[in-house]
Amino acid sequence: MADPNHKWPDMTFRTREVALTTFDTGASEVRAALAGLSDADLAEPWKFSFGEHIISDAPRSIATGICSSTTCCTIARSSASICG
Repeated sequence: MADPNHKWPDMTFRTREVALTTFDTGASEVRAALAGLSDADLAEPWKFSFGEHIISDAPRSIATGICSSTTCCTIARSSASICG
């Protein structure tokens, strides 16, 4: 369950440059986090959900592939047309 006290960052659109910088920073942080995981870490189950809606309940290796190929690319494509 999500932490109700979590402070979400301000995602108000200001300029294309700010949006791309925010995306690039987040992508860099995710890549670094994934690079630090072992095969055993990636084999652990991971529930990816939005509120009560479960998007995926699979090993991390599969779930991160779903995110990187679908969700993240869709976000990038819709905001900056940078996915191939």
